[in-house]
Amino acid sequence: MKAKKSGFTLVEILIVVVILGILAAIVIPQFTSASTEAKENSLKSDLHSMRSQISLYKIKNDDLPPSTLSDLVPDYIREIPVNP
Repeated sequence: MKAKKSGFTLVEILIVVVILGILAAIVIPQFTSASTEAKENSLKSDLHSMRSQISLYKIKNDDLPPSTLSDLVPDYIREIPVNP
């Protein structure tokens, strides 16, 4: 009498690999899109903040804002934002 061997066959392993490949092909583009969208939202938020601080400078100083952002750093913004 032959002893029954337990384990996975090559066909079963190939099916699992194909399914994982299909799932990866679906998920990875969505993750990339979400990452890009998050960077865009961060940039929009930074721009909105900069506009607000420039407007505040105009109101407080009754003058045009400085030509460089570095003049705004100590009093109006903590640091100059970088493009994500």
